[in-house]
Amino acid sequence: MRCPACQNPVIENDAACRHCGFTLEAADRHFGIAPSLTKPVADLVQVLSASEKRKLDRAAQRLLNRFPQLDVAVVLAAVPAHIPLGAYAFWLFNRGQLSSPSESGGGNHLVLCVIDTATHRAAAMAGYGLEPFLPEAQLQMCLNNYAQTSQRDGITAGITAFWKELDMQLTNIHRQIPRLFGLREGEQDAEANL
Repeated sequence: MRCPACQNPVIENDAACRHCGFTLEAADRHFGIAPSLTKPVADLVQVLSASEKRKLDRAAQRLLNRFPQLDVAVVLAAVPAHIPLGAYAFWLFNRGQLSSPSESGGGNHLVLCVIDTATHRAAAMAGYGLEPFLPEAQLQMCLNNYAQTSQRDGITAGITAFWKELDMQLTNIHRQIPRLFGLREGEQDAEANL
C-alpha cells in the first residue's frame, strides 16, 4: 500500500503517512465537504454531453453485467495542479459516498478513476475487497489505456478504454483463481458435482 499523497510505502494501520504526514482528516480540512457523486460517471465540470453520458452508462453496464460483484465510478473534476491527484482520489473514494457503509473493508469492490480535466491527469484505486486481486500494476495498465486513447480520441473514448482494460484484467484474474487456490484444471468442476 502506498500513501495517496507522496506515493511512499505505508503501513496500513498507521494513523498518518510516516513520510509526508497525510491523513484523511487533513484532506477533509483541505478539501472541505465532498461533492455529491453519482455512478458510473460524476461529471463535476460538465464536460460531457448527454449522449456521451448515455454511451458511458451503457459501457459501464456491460462491464457490470460481466462482473456483477464489481462497482465502478469515474469522477471528472478540475483539480488544482499542486494537489496530488492520488490524494484527491483517495479523499473522494472515502468521502464521496460512492459505496454504502455495508461495502466497507473487504466488502468494497469499487474501482474509482478520477480524471483531472484541466491537466488530463488520471488516478485510479480499488476497494480493499479487490486489492489482493487487482494490484497497482493492473490499475496502471487501465490508466495507460485511458491516457493513450483519450489523447487520441477524447475523454469518453478514454474512459471506455479504461473499462475495457479493466475487463481484460479481471478476466485474466478470474482465469487464474483456481490455480491460486491449488486446483488443477477441471478439478473445480469435479468438486462442484459432489
